[in-house]
Amino acid sequence: ERRITFRNLGWDGDTVFGHSRTGGRRRSVFGDPEEGFGKMIAHLRQLDPTVIFIAYGWNESFAGLQGIAPFRAGLTRLLQNAGAPTRRFVLLTPVPLEQGFGTELSSPRRTDPSPTTYLAGRNTILKSYRDAIVSVATEGGHHLVDLFEALQQSKRSCTANGIHPSAEGYQDIALIMARSLRLPDPAIALDSPEAGMLRSAIVRKNTLYFHRWRPRNDAFVYGERKQEQVTAQGEPEQFEPFVTKQEKHIREQLEALR
Repeated sequence: ERRITFRNLGWDGDTVFGHSRTGGRRRSVFGDPEEGFGKMIAHLRQLDPTVIFIAYGWNESFAGLQGIAPFRAGLTRLLQNAGAPTRRFVLLTPVPLEQGFGTELSSPRRTDPSPTTYLAGRNTILKSYRDAIVSVATEGGHHLVDLFEALQQSKRSCTANGIHPSAEGYQDIALIMARSLRLPDPAIALDSPEAGMLRSAIVRKNTLYFHRWRPRNDAFVYGERKQEQVTAQGEPEQFEPFVTKQEKHIREQLEALR
């Protein structure tokens, strides 16, 4: 009834400082994190969401224990800049590392010869970043979804390669989030064909919106060469009707499942 919409603003390898969102090369000059952070905040303000889900900590954890204080400060700054009087935040803790990435005997990412030791060490650091997120959420009165603790207690693997969630992992994460947010249990099994069709429709919508705000060859749209392709500057907006149409399709699928 509320016609809720979602927008995925995630960026590969990003941090609370906006590292991955920095501008590309302008002749011999690259953008800096402050530019990336500013772009993220501007995008959020443009969308004016009522609820923001924030999931950071994994990438920042490679800075080790000495990176916790800067991470905490960066997360706090992000919340302060993205806040609004009626806006709410949901903070997610990172998923734990599982057997796979960086735990092979021949891994160049590890000097310790024991995969078990490496795995335990990485999760100890991730736990410290998880604790920082919990602290920030508690102090700010924000809702917390503790994926780290919940998935560590799970009896089955949640990742495809030690880091990225598998299909089963995403199902587990969805249930953890829904229960934490006190949402009703799913009307259908998450591994059912109907759920798969709904997920495909959502992925399609996310893909359309991705091209709306992250067009290819963005140097011709937003960057130093935009004067060469003036018509390209209006093309990202042309994805909006397709996003709206796909959202209507998603709602129709949801109605059919009731």
